[in-house]
Amino acid sequence: MDDLVLEVARRCICPDPWVAEKIIKNTNGFHYTMHLRSMLAKLIGEHQVLVGESRMEASHPGELQNIKSILGQLWTTRCSYAHSDLLHNVQAQATFDAPSWTITQHRAIEQKLTNYKAVFVQLASEIPQA
Repeated sequence: MDDLVLEVARRCICPDPWVAEKIIKNTNGFHYTMHLRSMLAKLIGEHQVLVGESRMEASHPGELQNIKSILGQLWTTRCSYAHSDLLHNVQAQATFDAPSWTITQHRAIEQKLTNYKAVFVQLASEIPQA
């Protein structure tokens, strides 16, 4: 997701160090709305994110919802382990997902995020420069 944001920034002629310091560094997660969408909105504005999401839905129907769903599930799973201590999370740890599950989730979302990136990079290249 960081690479996606940096590529959009390059198309908007934003300096990489500024984007890395002010947008990416302050984002610690991979939930769609809270993290990816938020970074893009800070970079290109809410209106442009809505335009990009509309284009994504038009060119790849259902994939945006899939991205939201998969990232949401991964974020929920990650948070259940990262934000509790060993004693309070015993039951969740008893059902810890195998690494193969995470790899499968990555494969499921990889092409969708590639399509998403292509839509937003194209959109960013169309934004008039000041």
